[in-house]
Amino acid sequence: MSGQIRVAVAGHRGRVGSVLVPVLQNEPGIEYVGGIDRGDNLADFLKEKRPRVLVDFTKPAEASIDRPSGLISTYFHRLVRRSSLRNASSE
Repeated sequence: MSGQIRVAVAGHRGRVGSVLVPVLQNEPGIEYVGGIDRGDNLADFLKEKRPRVLVDFTKPAEASIDRPSGLISTYFHRLVRRSSLRNASSE
């Protein structure tokens, strides 16, 4: 459907991601294109699914997804990371 925002979720099987996915699937204007977790190939996922937005709900301390240098910036103009951890920075 034209005009929908293609959204993917990193950490889609986790505590927050598993709650977010059904919401995205039922949200008008959103096309949920899939989720990615630890062990998945991020480059292949992005090339295949072509999300416009990647919501990252992975745990910073666990480095859930192998993020090749520069790969995220190739597909997205801006990535905002939030954490409840003290001293966590936003990019």
